[in-house]
Amino acid sequence: MRNNKKGISPLIATVLLIGFTIVLAALVMRWGSELFQSTTTTQGCTAEARIECATDIDIQLSSTNNSAGTNLEIFVSSNNNKDIKGFWFRGKDKDGASSTFDGTAAFTQKELTPVSAYSTGEFTFTFASDSYLLNTNTVEVIPIIDHVTDEGTQCEMECVDKAKTIRFPWSINN
Repeated sequence: MRNNKKGISPLIATVLLIGFTIVLAALVMRWGSELFQSTTTTQGCTAEARIECATDIDIQLSSTNNSAGTNLEIFVSSNNNKDIKGFWFRGKDKDGASSTFDGTAAFTQKELTPVSAYSTGEFTFTFASDSYLLNTNTVEVIPIIDHVTDEGTQCEMECVDKAKTIRFPWSINN
């Protein structure tokens, strides 16, 4: 008995292996270049937004509460020519820990109500009782902007370095 099984020649096997390797390398290079480009674009937008925060954002705060003591109104004025997308409001107690609404949820609230350049926005917070305001020592206000690069990439940035704090009873720390 004779075994007449035939396989592919070593030359064809080598050509196929080289072809698969080239295709695989091309796919990896394409994926890597897209990843690099998207990372560069995102980081570029973030860096430009940080510069914009440092140079174009300036806010001023004032506040009041109603006679019942259950509403806190914070007025935020934009003193520069940049529109502000919104703000983070963070209530803190005398130890610097996040304050709570009647001991249940932290007073950290994101408000995406825009404030145009050189204008003032009003933000009202209503509490179940005046005990919350008595336990709150400060409210930190952090502006949020939208930045668009020259290439059209858009990113949101919290301008933490431009945060202002209201210290109770009703004094402003600019």
